[in-house]
Amino acid sequence: KSLNLSEEYLENLYSIKIENINLNDNKSIEEVIKKVKRNKLQYDIDNLLKMQKELETNKSNDNSNAKEVDVQVMEIAIKIVELRRLLQQI
Repeated sequence: KSLNLSEEYLENLYSIKIENINLNDNKSIEEVIKKVKRNKLQYDIDNLLKMQKELETNKSNDNSNAKEVDVQVMEIAIKIVELRRLLQQI
């Protein structure tokens, strides 16, 4: 099987060094896929945490929407928990 992945794309993957990838070895390819999935999930979690923190900071500055912000913060927290579960399963 052939993977049509550009070298540039592979170089841009977070913590994967291109010289460590053996495209003739299925196990190596599976590891690359797992790392990409882990990195993507972690990136999403980090972004959600930032969003949650921003909402909480803005809530303390503007109390008029506090209830709505609390709901949004809780929804983000649920998404974070779901993503962390997925991350642990990989």
